[in-house]
Amino acid sequence: MLIADTLFKTVTLGDQTIEILKGISLEIKPGESIAILGASGSGKSTLLGLLAGLDTPSSGSVRHKTFSVSDADEDARALWRGNEVGFVFQSFQLLPSLTALDNVALPVQLAGMTASEAKARALNQLNRVGLGQRLAHFPKQLSGGEQQRVAIARAFVTEPNLLFADEPTGNLDGSTGDHVADLLFSMTAAHDKSLILVTHDPALAHRCQRVVRIDKGLLEAVT
Repeated sequence: MLIADTLFKTVTLGDQTIEILKGISLEIKPGESIAILGASGSGKSTLLGLLAGLDTPSSGSVRHKTFSVSDADEDARALWRGNEVGFVFQSFQLLPSLTALDNVALPVQLAGMTASEAKARALNQLNRVGLGQRLAHFPKQLSGGEQQRVAIARAFVTEPNLLFADEPTGNLDGSTGDHVADLLFSMTAAHDKSLILVTHDPALAHRCQRVVRIDKGLLEAVT
């Protein structure tokens, strides 16, 4: 279970202190899909960053199993992310100098897997997202939908327990976005992973089992 307890996040700009999150508490169960829904500037991406250990709260805590995400140093959080977390971003975040196969293999190679083992696992994931014929293509040779499918394969290659998706269909047209969303939800359900989805799209959000609405740094409603 991923547990956020009374999260506050403030930033200082000059002589002004801005409260981004104002005491948010949230529990995400194993295998649960949850959407963080809100307008631009509501604090949803900040909350995702804290839950994923990409940032630390001003106060409050984040825990996953027995690991205190918010109290750990960056090295420990990076190790936890490598073992437990997968990411899918709006802008794909693929390395332009690497092929689709190498982009997907990279996370497990960084975790210590041999190159041949990593590529075998990457090949399996790319086949699962329907890109087994695009292994040697570089990101610029792929469509937006194909790049996001590579990103989904990369997110699953480490077999994480938590998957964070930040506006995963935001840069895609309607039909392509629907296909990518179908793939994301089906793969998450098939492997009983927890999905934490950030979006401003109510239709996409309500495909999750639960929706958290954030407004001006506060939890507005949970459905």
